Amino acid sequence: MGLLARKGFSYYNRHAFDFLLTLFLSTLVDYICKPPEVRINLNKTMENARNVTTIESLSLHGDVVIHCRNTNDTMFSWDVSTVDNTNKQFLPFITLADNVKKITIGPRKLSLGFHYIRFVAEMRREEGTRAYDYGYIRIVLPDLEPIVSGPSSIVKGSGLMVLNGEKSFDPNVDGPSRYQGLNFTWYCRRENEDYSNISSLPVNLPMGRSRDKGGCFGLGPGRLSTRTKQLILDPAEMKAKLHYVVDLVVNKGERTSRFGSHRFYVISALQFFIK
Repeated sequence: MGLLARKGFSYYNRHAFDFLLTLFLSTLVDYICKPPEVRINLNKTMENARNVTTIESLSLHGDVVIHCRNTNDTMFSWDVSTVDNTNKQFLPFITLADNVKKITIGPRKLSLGFHYIRFVAEMRREEGTRAYDYGYIRIVLPDLEPIVSGPSSIVKGSGLMVLNGEKSFDPNVDGPSRYQGLNFTWYCRRENEDYSNISSLPVNLPMGRSRDKGGCFGLGPGRLSTRTKQLILDPAEMKAKLHYVVDLVVNKGERTSRFGSHRFYVISALQFFIK
């Protein structure tokens, strides 16, 4: 009985040992070389895609944490898939770079619209160790640049004042063509005013309105009738001893710029001659 008991004890212990050894070795192998942890700093949805203009460079960095005791030799790949603007389908992947953690995508390298960026890391000669992270970017046109030049002061009654917007440009276009195809809208106000409540009518044309509402010509702050790149103002129609601001907005197609501003002071003739 004692011998049988010892044999039975030995038999079951051996199988328990074999089971535990197998479990240990499989865990050890799994621990020896797991897929790396991979991360890139891009948002995961098109709704939150990072906007990048056509004139910007985009630098990306892949963070990688290795969990492999067999090797540190890691293969990297940066890939991009363009999202079709009409049906939102993903086009075939194109490799941007291999075996680098950092890449820079230069200006105008990608078309307008959404792009899916993927960073892949894999331990060399180790199966099942491939991992990746991804994110979206959106290539957009840059803002138009409104630029106004002109005098910083003028004496009332000394003649007309000319402001020029001819240096306004489209940064997406190179050469002389960057100054072409722009539409101009001019606004005028006193320095302490804004455009929160402006008239739909041009504020430099009275059209029977009383001149008691501030602005540059007494008709309130707002849009001027001029639509060309050059603006001509008559300071004789403006109150002296005040600072004024002319704002220029340029548009091209569906793009509209921010304000390009020019500040100037109207000097009274009496004040000028006393000096």
